Amino acid sequence: MSTIFWNNLRGLRWPMAMTAVPLFGLGILIAASYESFGSGTLQDFWEEMPRALSAFLKTEGSLIAASGPSGYIAVGFRHPIFLIVLPAFSIATASNAAAREVEHRTILILLSRPVRRYQLIVGRALGSSLSLALLVASLLAGTFIGVGIQGLTGTVQVGPFLLISFNAFCLAMAVLGYSYLLSALCSFGGRTILLCTGLTVAFFLVDFISGLFEALEPLGLVTIYHYYDPMTLAIDPAFPFLHVAVLLATAAATLVAAIVVFQRRDIAA
Repeated sequence: MSTIFWNNLRGLRWPMAMTAVPLFGLGILIAASYESFGSGTLQDFWEEMPRALSAFLKTEGSLIAASGPSGYIAVGFRHPIFLIVLPAFSIATASNAAAREVEHRTILILLSRPVRRYQLIVGRALGSSLSLALLVASLLAGTFIGVGIQGLTGTVQVGPFLLISFNAFCLAMAVLGYSYLLSALCSFGGRTILLCTGLTVAFFLVDFISGLFEALEPLGLVTIYHYYDPMTLAIDPAFPFLHVAVLLATAAATLVAAIVVFQRRDIAA
């Protein structure tokens, strides 16, 4: 299984590097732009922030303004680029892990070797998980380089952003879990990507709509994005036990289901 893990990680090194560099740059850009957009020059904008933007960021503009640089910089962890890149990477690696191998019949070559099906899923999932952790770390590293450039080292604490980063990693793991499950069920990589993308977008839209309309707030509880809230952690850095538990439980349950399904499914020669 260690061979599968290292081979998978080796295969992901270039996609991971090409994804990590923009995230690193995004972190620098968000933090370094605080003086232009967050230091009071746009106080009226934050106070009158549109409801749709408030629902997207999962916070009120007045709280961002009141929380100072930490609240503003935490916006980077709800940036559309970050919210797209993590799920996209999870879905792509999961699709290649099983469904694409079945589609191209290369799975028969892999399974002809002394390796069990569950070892293939576990080894590749571990490689995907480490890659996701490095992507989150790249945004975090860029953020604190930007904090240093902006001269905010004394006012922006590391602790809240470590919590935010861990929460983001848990979100990515939840996406990775159900993506591996769908990959284990499907025989075509393209179909897996479409299903996983559709499910992820549906989760996001339900969470967004539940924040936009007060009467629909309970709907948010069924989406994974409800349990990712960087703005609250930036303002009140208490460990998000419930959010982490739900996301990791989702990841664990779906990954175990993927192993069981792939172990038992028939693969035509």
